[in-house]
Amino acid sequence: CHRDLSPENLIVKDGKALIIDMGMCMQIPVFEEESTRPPESTPRQKRRRLLLPQGVVGKLPYMSPETYRNAEPFDGFAIDMWTAGTTLFFLISGAKYEHPFDPIFEAMTRDLAGLLPHWGIDYLSPQCIDLMQRLMTIDPRHRLTLEEALAHPWLQDVAQS
Repeated sequence: CHRDLSPENLIVKDGKALIIDMGMCMQIPVFEEESTRPPESTPRQKRRRLLLPQGVVGKLPYMSPETYRNAEPFDGFAIDMWTAGTTLFFLISGAKYEHPFDPIFEAMTRDLAGLLPHWGIDYLSPQCIDLMQRLMTIDPRHRLTLEEALAHPWLQDVAQS
């Protein structure tokens, strides 16, 4: 996991994005689950392990709630999906919160669809708002995974246009 995704750590060139500044990256350990089925019928399932709190790392305006709290084991992929959502939110709206749980954070995680028109941002499709809201879900167990985000209708529409 990167743990410090933000617009400052992205380089966009020729329609492609490159993630830079890998200084906070961590390898996520995985383990293979034992299957009760015969080995030839089902491949072993790989599952990620949760990582122990590593301190408050990253930039506050993009930091996931679980990183900010720094109290419980976390899913490294889920914190990167949060920061992908806050980065998308910033790139589209130009707004960001100062730190997790400030008033802007509270508004955007509770009612993003209501917040954006209040700020005069009424040009986003419902699919775009849905993608951001689902990436910025406070409970990491309900946050979109990378595979789910890539399959989201808004990204599929953008990829086709």
